Amino acid sequence: MSESEEIAVQRVQLLSPLLADGLDSAKASQIRWRAVHSTACQNARYVGIWRV
Repeated sequence: MSESEEIAVQRVQLLSPLLADGLDSAKASQIRWRAVHSTACQNARYVGIWRV
C-alpha cells in the first residue's frame, strides 16, 4: 500500500464515526477535534465537510 493510500485509510477511520446514527454534538465535536489534531488530517478541509 502506498503512503497516500495509508493516509487515506487513516482519514476514513478517523472520520467515519461521524456518520453514526444518533451521534450527539458533543461526541461529534470530540471526533472532529481528534481528527484535526491527528497526523492523518493536518488540513482542516477534511473535517469541514462533517460539520454538525
